Parts: sequence; C-alpha cells; structure tokens
Amino acid sequence: MKVTVLLFAQLAELFPSSTLEIEVTSLQEIIENLESKNPDFIGQQYSVAINEEIVQNEIALKDGDIVALLPPFAGG
Repeated sequence: MKVTVLLFAQLAELFPSSTLEIEVTSLQEIIENLESKNPDFIGQQYSVAINEEIVQNEIALKDGDIVALLPPFAGG
C-alpha cells in the first residue's frame, strides 16, 4: 500500500524532500526504509502521528494514510 510520510525540522533535513510517498505495510517498515536511505536517521527521536493523531504503538496502516514523524519541539 502507498502512504505519505511527512518529515519535519531536523528529520526533513536528512532527505531530499520533506514529503515522501512510499510502498509499505507497517510503521516498522517505514522506519526501516528511512534508515536504509539515510543512516543518519538511525537513533533520531520523534513522535509518530497517523492521519493527524499521535500514536504510541504499532497500528495497522491503510492505503493513503498520512504518517508524520515529529521531532521533539522546543520554544517559548
């Protein structure tokens, strides 16, 4: 299935585009795909949102889902 992956802040700087469309079957597969494309992605900290909802665990993805990887935010 095809999903859209949105990358923000320092995560976006690791890839040529902050929006990626990839064929995967699971959230783990997304992470493995990104790690294989850029080893600097390994060890990065981020939260995961699927269709604008933060998730804590692996959940089933559906074709067309939007997966956002959100690095820790700081500011004031």
